[in-house]
Amino acid sequence: MLGLIVVVFLLSFTAFLLKKLSMSGSFMAFIVGTMIVYGLQLEGLVVLGIFFVSSTALGAFFQKEKQNDIVEKGDRRDGLQVIANGGVAAVCASMFGVTNEPLWVMAFVGALAAANADTWASEIGTLSRKKPISILSFQRVERGTSGAVSFLGTGASVCGSAAIAIPAVFLFDPIISPSSYSIVIIFILAGWFGSIIDTLIGAFMQNVNECSVCQRKTEKRYHCQQRTIPTFGFRWITNDTVNFGCTMAGAVGAVVFI
Repeated sequence: MLGLIVVVFLLSFTAFLLKKLSMSGSFMAFIVGTMIVYGLQLEGLVVLGIFFVSSTALGAFFQKEKQNDIVEKGDRRDGLQVIANGGVAAVCASMFGVTNEPLWVMAFVGALAAANADTWASEIGTLSRKKPISILSFQRVERGTSGAVSFLGTGASVCGSAAIAIPAVFLFDPIISPSSYSIVIIFILAGWFGSIIDTLIGAFMQNVNECSVCQRKTEKRYHCQQRTIPTFGFRWITNDTVNFGCTMAGAVGAVVFI
């Protein structure tokens, strides 16, 4: 286990040097990775790696397509972002290490499947030729707007969930039996369910601000060098809060759907 913890440290530090994680993000990535190694050893770390590498690669590849005037944070993930995306999975992995209860492994896979589904939907969805549709107003809105969906983004969400679910079933054999196709479908649905919850919270509850200078809707607290004005939602429900709800829903879904 010590060797795997060293690997986690090196990977977290490398991500910091490559400016994929901030200092706080690198520290929290080490904590999350260590918790996962404690409970699920190398197999858990591989599943976490699939999420981190794929999401980071997509974020870098589609960087130019993002609406940076809308989203609150950039591509360099901070500590809160790491917790929001990996915190639930880390707790589930640790609980399996303590209890040896297979349901915690199910929840772990569901949480990361949801995180990956949401990330793929957000990144690949930006390539859609048409602007996404808000599920709140049913109007087309700017790319990157929380609570908006597109056909391409929805398809990417399912693929992102499958990218975690399929290898996880084989990695965690015999805890999870790869002979059952139904468990793969359950994990994919759990991840997709988490991304749906993400969209719903983003549409109906997430904080939305307006720039007092250009009147642009944004998640940012400052825009055009002026403090933005809250116009919708709860101020404490940020994108990090929404992502945490997404992973929690994925974890619960994986257990409930069985």
